[in-house]
Formats: sequence, C-alpha cells, structure tokens
Amino acid sequence: MKKIAHRLFNDFLMPSRLDELESVLLAALSEGYKVLSIDGFLNVAREGKLDSRSRYLILRHDIDTDVATARSIWQLERQHGICATFFFRLLTADIALMSEIHDGGGEVGYHFEEIATVAKRKRLKVTSNLDHLRKHAGELFCENLAALRLKSGLPLCGIASHGDFVNRSLGIINYELLTPEIRQSMRIDYEAYDGELTDHLESRFSDLMYPNLWNPLNPIVAIKRGDRVIKLLIHPRQWRSNPLENAKDNMLRVYEGLCYYFGTVLGLMPFIIPCENCL
Repeated sequence: MKKIAHRLFNDFLMPSRLDELESVLLAALSEGYKVLSIDGFLNVAREGKLDSRSRYLILRHDIDTDVATARSIWQLERQHGICATFFFRLLTADIALMSEIHDGGGEVGYHFEEIATVAKRKRLKVTSNLDHLRKHAGELFCENLAALRLKSGLPLCGIASHGDFVNRSLGIINYELLTPEIRQSMRIDYEAYDGELTDHLESRFSDLMYPNLWNPLNPIVAIKRGDRVIKLLIHPRQWRSNPLENAKDNMLRVYEGLCYYFGTVLGLMPFIIPCENCL
C-alpha cells in the first residue's frame, strides 16, 4: 500500500522539484565541472583532449513520458548555458522540441525499444528463438529510426535502450538487437551503455520516484567529492507531477499488460505508435 501511495503522490500530487535539479547543476558548475552532452564528452575523449585536471558531468535525459516537463528542463538548462543529451521514444517524439534542442546546441537521440515492441505484438512469453526476435526487432529499429530521422530532419546518431516490463519478463534487453551491421548501416555513433563511454565514468547517478529520489545517492556527494567523470540520468516524470499525462501513461501500461498476458482471450489488439504519429 505504501508503494502505491508513493506512486500516486509522485504522479498526481508532487509539486515541482525543478529547483532541486537546478541546485545540483549549479553545484557542479560552481565546483568547476564541465557539463556536457554524451556526444560532447565523446568528442573530447576521441580527440584525446580529456584534461586530467578537469572534471566532467555528463548529463542525459530519457524522455519516457511528459514532454511538457522535458521542455521546462531544457529551458532551465539553457538559462545556465548547459547543453545535455535528450533521448526521445516514438511515443514522446515532439519534433518541435527536438528541433529546438538541436538548434540550441543540445543533443537529440533515439530511445529505442523494438525488442519489447515485437514481443508485445507477438505476445511472446518465452525466448525460445532469440535470433528470430532480434532479427525482426532489428529490422523494425532500422525502419523506425529512418522514419524518425526523415520526420525530424535530425541526425539522431546517438541512441539509448529503453526498458519495458516485457524486457524484464523475457530477460532480454532492447540493446541486444544491435549488431555491427545495424550500427554501420544506420550510422550509429554510440549507444549510451557502450564501454567507450562507461569506461570513463567514476560514478553514475539516476533519479528515482518519490520518496527515494536518487540512486544510489544524491549526486552532490560525488560533486563535492570531486569525482572526475560523473554521469547523471534524469527522467522528467520524477521532477514534476503531470496528472493528465501520467494518467494516460498509467492507463496505457495497464492496457499493454492486459494485451500481452490476456489479449488472445479478451480480443485486445496491442497498442503500437507508428513514427508517422510523432508530434
């Protein structure tokens, strides 16, 4: 019951915590950190220009839901001259915001989930043929990324795997669809969990739902400690309640669960958003 109460507060009653996010970013800036997008950091690293005397905070946003709060976060960061990475799902691909972030110096990437999508379409309960699942998911990934690039006019060379209840159920992550051939043919510069990035990290942090707020702890601890390279992952949903958007997302999750587990019996069709419906 306590977990449900916390979820209800987080989704429908929690006041804005954007000032807390701002305080973390300002703390990093005041301690001399260079706050960079993922591609910004990788460019510095690839050019051999990482300074052993400098400290870096890599800032990543996964726009799983709530484009409105994502826009507020972008505007907040822009006020302080910060350019981060924003990963959009097909479900949250707001072309106007994506273009604004790109034009403002930020990075826009694709938050992909095609293994989960294929598994939900086919209502797969076991992974008896992983190669078949990866193949179909890989083909869909290429179609979706090409369509989103065409729709947005953006390069979208950075990508990040999204997690879904189906991935946890099957024990396979969306990252597994990526083959060297797909990376090359689709001009993928990096995936957010590639060793090229993670090997540089001294510490990493992610926001959590109320009341825990941070995993593993508040990143200000690492900032004050002077960790050389910190990665910070932010989700808009954890920073301001958006009752309408959260209600829609919760209902979609329930519907997807019913389709996946009981769809054949109930006659329900999986909900799939095509790229043509991007905002």
